[in-house]
Amino acid sequence: MSKVSKAYLELHIAVFLFGFAAILGGLIQVSALSMVWWRLLLSMVIFLFYKNIYTELRQLSSRKLYILLGIGAIISIHWVCFYGAIKLANVSVALITFSATPFFTALVEPMFRKRPWKRVDFLLGGCIVVAMYFILNTLDFSMYHGMFVGMLSALLAAVFISLNKKYIDVASPATLLFVELVGALLFLTMVLPFVYSSNFHEFLPKGLDWIYLLVLVVFCTMLAFVLHLRALKHINAFTSNLIMSLEPIYGIVLAIVILKEHRELNLQFYIGVLTMITLVLLYPLIKRKWQY
Repeated sequence: MSKVSKAYLELHIAVFLFGFAAILGGLIQVSALSMVWWRLLLSMVIFLFYKNIYTELRQLSSRKLYILLGIGAIISIHWVCFYGAIKLANVSVALITFSATPFFTALVEPMFRKRPWKRVDFLLGGCIVVAMYFILNTLDFSMYHGMFVGMLSALLAAVFISLNKKYIDVASPATLLFVELVGALLFLTMVLPFVYSSNFHEFLPKGLDWIYLLVLVVFCTMLAFVLHLRALKHINAFTSNLIMSLEPIYGIVLAIVILKEHRELNLQFYIGVLTMITLVLLYPLIKRKWQY
């Protein structure tokens, strides 16, 4: 198998695991902040056994180290918002808002690369906003907050994806992930005392939460992120974004099968989802064909 073919396979596996992470977010009972903190801490424990990281860390300059730690802080807020959207609404709503990430990436990335924006970005972005509006109208009012928090999660994802692409060659995928997770853990640890000062018992996972967290850490964090970062070395941003757009499809299908979420949502919602995902999948194709 060629390096490019292997990269395609690894990226598809990573996207599936990212989608499954949303399902675990629906199954784990603790709050989004607690879930993300424990996810990060358990990831750090696993990383202690990866000896090559310590050698590579010594080769990183202070500036690059601080940049990666900062990206990690952004990732932590993204995760809290994403799982918060699941708690406030459900997995399907969180995933369909997250599918707007490619559009946000098209708006954010030029700022980091100092490139002009394309009119096609705003045109298709407007179509995505209209699709989101129709999806919003199919939801119960109680899910609105979840959808808005999910959109914030998508925007933050666009920021850290663009930054990761910019600094992908700074270190190996594993070392890159390790430093970013350290930054994420440090940031959330500073936040915890303000949130759980009087209700610390709500912070601790219970029962099956521990098993779900281990699956989330080993497969949907460590394995998925390393596969994703490794694939980026051999796949261009266009193809990567196109494949990443499949995450909501994987996740929503899993949510129907495992969580039975179709009982909470109506046919109009899924028609809106289909429209939204179609727009997201067509977006990079149209952008490549018509460069305005």
